[in-house]
Amino acid sequence: HDAMPPGGATKVLLHSCCAPCSGAMFEEMLSKGLEVTIFFYNPNIHPRREYEIRKEENKRYAARHGVPFVDCDYDQSSWFQRMKG
Repeated sequence: HDAMPPGGATKVLLHSCCAPCSGAMFEEMLSKGLEVTIFFYNPNIHPRREYEIRKEENKRYAARHGVPFVDCDYDQSSWFQRMKG
């Protein structure tokens, strides 16, 4: 079964926690002719250095495939506040 976005959509915003995790899905979407944008937002990744490593690898991956990359802020304090309830 070939899964495609509903309604004939051709654009996909793919949330990625790291390039290795989303790579297979991303490449499958590209092979189906979808226009993929990689969206990186992960304030739950700690320490900050690990977050930066993952972000930079996602950026390289997007550039290598010629697709847009959206980088949201590392808003750690907001993340902790929301998780406290």
